[in-house]
Amino acid sequence: MKTLELERKSGVWIDKHKAIFLSFIGNEFKIKTIESGIETRERVEGEKNRSGRFGHQSLDTEKSKENRLNEQSKVFLKKVMDELAQSDEFVIFGPSTMKLSLAKAIKEKPLLNSHLLGLEDADDMTENQMSAWVKDYFKK
Repeated sequence: MKTLELERKSGVWIDKHKAIFLSFIGNEFKIKTIESGIETRERVEGEKNRSGRFGHQSLDTEKSKENRLNEQSKVFLKKVMDELAQSDEFVIFGPSTMKLSLAKAIKEKPLLNSHLLGLEDADDMTENQMSAWVKDYFKK
């Protein structure tokens, strides 16, 4: 006897601090949160100077911070895409530009991109508001 696999529909609310996955698997509804780990206000030793000097080389702390932020963002987006890969259909929504970065990264993965239904603007929401938003989205 062949088992019937249930379709998984998901919505992901994302900002630079976390991603909240709201998924339907059949009639079951699950919520999962992934923290970003992005340190937006990290103090770097020697930060009072905009640059440091080492012999004939100089070090720009702003560039170092930017590189660290970009790397942390890439790691976070990879975790989010790994979770979204388990969905048959999904929508991305949220208040920040992180959703645009996620959509751009997804476009580079044709299989994952084919499951993306939409990219929507949304304000900060409570978990109940997010749940209601996703349920309404998939009722349409």
